[in-house]
Amino acid sequence: MPSPPVDEGAAKKVPSKAETRFRQAFVRLQTGSPVILPKGSRVSQNNVAREAGLDSTALRRSRFPGLVDDIQEWIDANSDKQAATSVRQQTVERRGRNKSLKIQLKERTDERDQAVSKLVDAHRHILTLLMKIQRSAGELPDEASVIELRSRRKKRS
Repeated sequence: MPSPPVDEGAAKKVPSKAETRFRQAFVRLQTGSPVILPKGSRVSQNNVAREAGLDSTALRRSRFPGLVDDIQEWIDANSDKQAATSVRQQTVERRGRNKSLKIQLKERTDERDQAVSKLVDAHRHILTLLMKIQRSAGELPDEASVIELRSRRKKRS
């Protein structure tokens, strides 16, 4: 008598210990809560293997075809959601933005200093003109008795 046909769906394969570790690492990377890799690490086959604590060459399509397919499908479906930059690249970008902000701050500070300098010069000129007016009206003693303070302005060449 021939043996009854075996149902392929009924005889499910039990995942190996390594595949279980890879799948757990894959889930941790998907949720953004890795244990080994830095937070925000991209999901990739290599990162799944690293997060599992195994060598990146251990996760091969020939050994774990279903898992590798799942990883690739997830990457394709979520490629726009994943951060395209690593933590280091984000830090470099942040430093670049900070540097440009520092440059802008320096420029604004220089502009402010120039404006204050012009304002002080204008006040000095106004006071000089007021003194001339008062002298001409006879309210002030003549210039010989007034001691002029040394100017702190740099002479322009």
